[in-house]
Amino acid sequence: MREFTLTKDQPPLRWLELSYDAASVRERFMKLTTPFASDVLHEMGWKSQVLDSGIYPLVDDMIVAGPAFTWSRYRGPIERERDVGHIDCIPSITPGCVVISDDSGDRTSAHMGDIISMLYRAKGCVGAVLDGNVRDTKSVIAMNFPMFCRGKTPVAGHERSVVIDYQVPIFMHGVDGMLRVNPGDYVFGDRDGVVIIPGHIVLDVLARMEAMAQIEVEMREAVAGGMDPVDAFHKYHRA
Repeated sequence: MREFTLTKDQPPLRWLELSYDAASVRERFMKLTTPFASDVLHEMGWKSQVLDSGIYPLVDDMIVAGPAFTWSRYRGPIERERDVGHIDCIPSITPGCVVISDDSGDRTSAHMGDIISMLYRAKGCVGAVLDGNVRDTKSVIAMNFPMFCRGKTPVAGHERSVVIDYQVPIFMHGVDGMLRVNPGDYVFGDRDGVVIIPGHIVLDVLARMEAMAQIEVEMREAVAGGMDPVDAFHKYHRA
């Protein structure tokens, strides 16, 4: 990740340097589902890469896929010369990224609303995953911005929960405890939940997911064509 300082009063730019084309990789992920990602990661020995139940899209058919642009939050007011805040992060956005935010234990207020969603989308962000709440949901849904969150509230963040750093490792609630998410890890979510794919194995996982999906297509076609379901299971089952 490239970093340099703009001025003494501004936070550094932190752009992701990806080894793949974000748009084309996202297009491939959008044809798949999170169960494929979870199964592939499990087979590869990564058994705890799913966020725990409760973080779901505002609308069932929303899908989010892209490298992680992380927010580190602080619960409560903070005294410092300069808070980072949502706006200061925007110049560092890599097109195709997904905002992912820890909650610092805050469930009292919203981490994002329609204005921040609009600004981030204008810079190329393709969605958000919040280990917390969102507001202005009607507008967020209308702009077709994929938003995954724990809940909804009209309460603004302001001094209840503030962004104090960005593009740093964060920790989210996962299926087996706290899950570390690094900038550039791949965030993939649909109606079943959210999977975090370590950045250095994204393309390998994607290729295996596509192969797994093809096997299921062939099994369904075989059963539809008259093959005995038990025979089809034994022929195509991955276990």
